[in-house]
Amino acid sequence: MRKLVEHGFLDTELNDQLGNICDVIPHAREIARLGKEQKINGETWRFLDRSLNATNQYVGWHIGELYREGTYGKIHKAFRMVVQKRSDGLFDVKESPHEVVVKLTMPPTGSKVLPGEDVTAHTSEALLHVLAWKAMQETATPWAIPRPYEVYGDYATVEEPGTKGWRSMSLCMSYVRGRTLHSFLQKHWNPDTRKANTRIFVEVLAQVAYILYHLQRRMQLNHRDVKVNNILVRPRLEPVLLEIGSDLFLTNYEVTLIDFGFACVGCPPPKTPMTVFQAGSWFPFGELCCKVGRDLAQLIFCIHCYFPLSDYLTPAMATAVRSWMAIPWNGGTADGLHGFTKEGRPRRTGSGGHPEYNTGVYEFLRRPDVDPTACDPHTIFKECARLHLNEKAADSAKNEH
Repeated sequence: MRKLVEHGFLDTELNDQLGNICDVIPHAREIARLGKEQKINGETWRFLDRSLNATNQYVGWHIGELYREGTYGKIHKAFRMVVQKRSDGLFDVKESPHEVVVKLTMPPTGSKVLPGEDVTAHTSEALLHVLAWKAMQETATPWAIPRPYEVYGDYATVEEPGTKGWRSMSLCMSYVRGRTLHSFLQKHWNPDTRKANTRIFVEVLAQVAYILYHLQRRMQLNHRDVKVNNILVRPRLEPVLLEIGSDLFLTNYEVTLIDFGFACVGCPPPKTPMTVFQAGSWFPFGELCCKVGRDLAQLIFCIHCYFPLSDYLTPAMATAVRSWMAIPWNGGTADGLHGFTKEGRPRRTGSGGHPEYNTGVYEFLRRPDVDPTACDPHTIFKECARLHLNEKAADSAKNEH
């Protein structure tokens, strides 16, 4: 069994196969709590009110500027420090302040404490983030998930109506220096450089497929929110070899997947009636989402909404993408590149207007009769490896002549 106390889960244990994940949804009382504010060198710091290990070390944070803000929380740049309590009651610095990111969940406007469902959603997201990171440490892309440090909360004990409870919940993680995929493509893609665009597309897509393959194989995890702003990309100094079975892919980028606020895992039988462990509350509780192609289908559609793929990719790559996005549905085939109504109905072939990225793709992919099997991560990885190899062979032959 593995304990997760070092990540702020005070009484959560998982077996090595993660087979009991549906039994360990963390309760609020099991989350580490912040102590009082204190000034250090003129800055406000708050440390946990207890040590998370046997060495009497305490973790604390100084919260900085707002980095990003979403529907379900705020992300701040922050500094994290670890101190150790001495026998004389003073503290020695064990880890100097270093830059991190803190995802903060606050009460709805007008409320003083978080509703119980928001606390559960946050702690579940944090647990899935921790487990996803642990799973990827055993692969060739340990950078695939930002390193999670601690989940913790600010708990109010005032005995007045509406004032006792969690004032906020936070997840501290490493700060990843990279561009969002949207920003990265804006900088590097040009309709006049289709061959270079295609190389970038194949390298990024292959690595996302590699990450999703391992998360599904290890945890049966669907991210359910893979889009251009939830992927960070940065170049590597040295290429890295990715391998799935006999398929190999050499890439010059590091790709990181963020924001597990919609993620879920499908638990193996006979975990009934609890068949799903999920974060957030947007999806109905208990909705099984173990569709292997769901996340990549959503990502490809999202890229296409902002960068029409037929305008940016080579004809061969655009043809391959169209075949992946031909999704069986309703006794026929839906073209996953034409777009969807907000209710999740595919737009008809030839319908006017550019596809918009909206809730329609989420609604469509959640349908029980929709399964984009052609976007299975292993299949996409294999196809990317083949296309990449063929392109390199063509370049080599061209240079020889």
